[in-house]
Amino acid sequence: MESNDIGLSILAADAEWQKNELQAALKGSGPENQAQREDAARRIIYLDTPDSIRESARLLASQDVNLGYVARNGLRQSAHRDEAIAAMKQLLAAPDRPITPLFHQTLAELE
Repeated sequence: MESNDIGLSILAADAEWQKNELQAALKGSGPENQAQREDAARRIIYLDTPDSIRESARLLASQDVNLGYVARNGLRQSAHRDEAIAAMKQLLAAPDRPITPLFHQTLAELE
């Protein structure tokens, strides 16, 4: 069995593209429907930028369990662990937001 050759070019991250993708994903994470919210959360996680990691921490702190698990998996795999921990600790101090057990467990794992 033989296959065709393929070529790949890996490009450096484009900060403007990442910013635009994060904004588009945030617009898609609204209350429309569960599948759209989960897709938006995956897009946010995939970016793995400091800004997207802060948004992922916010998603983990939401009351939506499905989004929480998507965010948890992304935060565990992130290259920006310190930013994730800092964002999560900041959310802990926010008096207007209930914190779920999944949030506490993930923070403990990351630390």
